Amino acid sequence: MDPELRFDHFSITLAPGALSESTPHEKGVIEHVVVISGTLDLCLQGEWHSLQAGEGRRFAGDATHAYRNRGAPGGPFPFSYPLSKRKNRERTRGQTR
Repeated sequence: MDPELRFDHFSITLAPGALSESTPHEKGVIEHVVVISGTLDLCLQGEWHSLQAGEGRRFAGDATHAYRNRGAPGGPFPFSYPLSKRKNRERTRGQTR
């Protein structure tokens, strides 16, 4: 995280079958995710969307969201979003950073 700009950027690689569930961020946070390789499933408020390599998605980070890899090893998947405070606590199974 950049302490001056209050902006967080990180990448994750999800093992096959891995699920990463994220608690909602603060109101007003916009999250960005890009798929570098493989396929990433993104769940926004209970609805799953499949993203392929080269695709990305921008969404309200204060909504319930999760990520999963149903197939072959994929990633890294870069994420970025501005923060006012870091309240997010992720619960992840099968995730490496």
